[in-house]
Amino acid sequence: MTLVQCLLADVIVSLRTWVLWDRRKSVTAVLVVAWMCSTGVAIFYDVSSAQGITETSYGDLGLSGCSFTLASSTPLGNMYIAWAAYEMFMFGMTLLRGISHWRDGTMARMLTVLYRDAFLVSLAFSILAITEITLIHTNQLLWSYAFSDVYVAVKAVCAGRIILNIREAALSLDGWDIPTLVLPASEERWRPPFPEEETDF
Repeated sequence: MTLVQCLLADVIVSLRTWVLWDRRKSVTAVLVVAWMCSTGVAIFYDVSSAQGITETSYGDLGLSGCSFTLASSTPLGNMYIAWAAYEMFMFGMTLLRGISHWRDGTMARMLTVLYRDAFLVSLAFSILAITEITLIHTNQLLWSYAFSDVYVAVKAVCAGRIILNIREAALSLDGWDIPTLVLPASEERWRPPFPEEETDF
């Protein structure tokens, strides 16, 4: 379940980055390859980690349930490294596009919301992933198990906030807002923000 939630959150992050790059085919290919690589690595190491789990029953203590231990924490750490690398890549793509929009002076309200969420979410995901990697590689497994729940929760909440904030910004758009996609000069036509009314004299 943890893996599925994180992968879905990464899909939303990819779609957001794709929109910022005006849905270019070249960027689409890059984002798809990046997502597939990070997903493949994460699934591989998640399965490897699950195969090394040893369960210990609490029956001797008169309690129900069991505990589990990992033969090695390396696969789990590698899974978070793959996610951290993916988040850093998304951050770099967003930053590169943001510099272009800032220079062109096309920072409309919708773009402002997209970039604000992009930088905050990428920063949060990267910090959480790096913290989880540090806990795993320092053998603080108890803390890493607890922190993994925080990681999953934050990814789910932040992904949901991206969608809600975009919807809120879209509902507040007016005719004067600048579109995300900048048309070539030959295709640009000025249109009034409000429909013209016919007046009889």
